[in-house]
Amino acid sequence: MFFDPSNTSCTNRFEDLLKSTTFKFKEHLPKNNLIIRADSGYGSFENIQLLKATGTKFIVKGFSIQQSKNLEKSVQNQRINIQVHVAEILTSTNLGIIVCEFVGKSGQIKYSHLLTNIKA
Repeated sequence: MFFDPSNTSCTNRFEDLLKSTTFKFKEHLPKNNLIIRADSGYGSFENIQLLKATGTKFIVKGFSIQQSKNLEKSVQNQRINIQVHVAEILTSTNLGIIVCEFVGKSGQIKYSHLLTNIKA
């Protein structure tokens, strides 16, 4: 085990982290019992490709706030309650995108999205 200095980005060692994690829990991979959850710091296209290559299930917050906003049309008319709208978009690459529209602390509408290979 090693610790990076505090000025090192968490994504610099993402591939190493995935290798260590999948090695440690390799008995769970064939049973689909390993789910990796990560925050938006790991939600880049490159990291999603690394996750897909491991064969694990994953759910990751999307990296791009702008991409979340671009997905805005997907959440219209899909209301959970008066403050939250959610929509799921299935892609041709078996990647699901869950788009959320919500009212932020400032009272303005905000958008976020999750990327996952877990089937609904």
